[in-house]
Amino acid sequence: MKADKYLFDGARTCDLRALSCDSKEDATDKGEILAKTAEMLQKMAALEAER
Repeated sequence: MKADKYLFDGARTCDLRALSCDSKEDATDKGEILAKTAEMLQKMAALEAER
C-alpha cells in the first residue's frame, strides 16, 4: 500500500469508496513478505544473542 495515495490534507472530500481495499493493486507478493519476515526474525535473534 502506498501511503501517499491515502493522504488526506483537506483539499478535497475524503471518499473511502474510491480507495482500493485489496492487495492486487499494489501487487504484494506473499512469498516476498514471508522471506523478509524470516530475515528480520534472524536479525532480531542475532541482536538478542549479542545482548
